[in-house]
This record gives sequence, structure tokens and C-alpha cells, in this order.
Amino acid sequence: MSAVKEEVRQLADALADDATWDDVMEQVYLKQVVAAGLKASAEGRKRPVSEVRKSYGLQG
Repeated sequence: MSAVKEEVRQLADALADDATWDDVMEQVYLKQVVAAGLKASAEGRKRPVSEVRKSYGLQG
């Protein structure tokens, strides 16, 4: 079985019995965003939080 297929099965098993398609899409999106962030970090594509906050005009 492929890794993606296994992850989908795990995701489905973790959902509440009354989960909606929106709940499914949210979990898939969150998983995808976290995976992309971890990959970017592993590749050295990261910035300090202070730099990101500054680019959005936030304090700190």
C-alpha cells in the first residue's frame, strides 16, 4: 500500500463519526501545510519569526 493511501486511512480513522466533507478537507489541508513547512525547513528555507512579523508590519 502506498504511503499516501495509508495516511488517508489513518486520517479517516481519526475523524469523528459525524465528520463532514469540510472536516476532511481541513485535515488534508493542515497535513499538506505542515508537510510543506517541514520540507522547507529541512531545505534551509526558513526565516526568523521577527523578520516575518516585520514583513507584515507587526511588532516584535
